[in-house]
Amino acid sequence: YAVLGALLYLLLPPELRYRTAVAIAAAALYGAIDEIHQGFVPHRVSDPYDVASDTMGAAIACCWCAWLLAADTRCRRALPWLCLGAAV
Repeated sequence: YAVLGALLYLLLPPELRYRTAVAIAAAALYGAIDEIHQGFVPHRVSDPYDVASDTMGAAIACCWCAWLLAADTRCRRALPWLCLGAAV
């Protein structure tokens, strides 16, 4: 679910105000639906703690992506010559 959370975060438009929260909520909803489905599968158990761990994995990945993208933006603003070095 960390990969799902990261992909959802990266697929959402950057202009979206609550981009991280929307990505986490979508991953949590998918995890909850998956657990409901598992309740109907023989020899499988639906566990709310599994939904919580799925949501935490997605949240950590979304926050990590947001931090990386913000750090990249800060570095580009602070050190514009780094971007020029790639073109040389």
